[in-house]
Amino acid sequence: VGEILQQRFLRTGDLQLAERANVHDLVALDQVKKNARYRAMLLGNLGMLHERVGNYRIALSYLEPRDALPWHDDETSLGVRLAYARSLFHVGRDADAARVADAALASVDRTPALSAYAPLALDRAALDNLSAARYDRALALYDRLVPSVAEAGPGAKTKQAQRNRIVLRFARAAAALGAEKPARTLDDLAYVERALADPSSRDVLAWPHASIDHVMSSYRLIASGLRAHAQGALGDRRAEDAALRARRGIYAERFARVPRREY
Repeated sequence: VGEILQQRFLRTGDLQLAERANVHDLVALDQVKKNARYRAMLLGNLGMLHERVGNYRIALSYLEPRDALPWHDDETSLGVRLAYARSLFHVGRDADAARVADAALASVDRTPALSAYAPLALDRAALDNLSAARYDRALALYDRLVPSVAEAGPGAKTKQAQRNRIVLRFARAAAALGAEKPARTLDDLAYVERALADPSSRDVLAWPHASIDHVMSSYRLIASGLRAHAQGALGDRRAEDAALRARRGIYAERFARVPRREY
């Protein structure tokens, strides 16, 4: 019953269904203390349920004991591992998140039946390694991931695919900068800046609860900051200064739109 309620919650977003699923799974967990197989399943279900709700620390209270039990190279174990990595990331345990995400990716790489999930596992592992300051590893993973969202092929013109191409180039630019490859950072920033200048990007980069002008200026702030660091690393002080002046200009535009006096 808990599994059915959880699936209904995932389809509808109804938190009452999540609460009911939680109760059923807790009752079941209490009754299978000596059955490692069912215990692993229930711990995974509870962890994924709370991760999806956003209760990351509660999710870890189930996912950490689940991690002590055997894993299998199948869709269910992959989903649990990815939820585990996301939960670790959201509580600031970046190194642990990278470790778990790398394990999830390794299971995909050695299991042909999971190949359809490779972009998802790559994205998780790349982000977690970038957050853990493992820049060379993150850059290598983004080099695998970026070609999977190329501008040609099925689904390439969807808004999600267009957004993915932009944000992945941002992430790879940051990874390259951390890996002390500033020239590669500038290559990706050239792509990003062309995309931000295209009016159609306004439709694909929207954030919830934020105006599109705020979103676009935020992306430009990120791009100008990365560019300033990369140009500085290359010793081009004039270009670095130009990027910093562009960044200050974006902040000035933001402050000009604030409808209140600053004291």
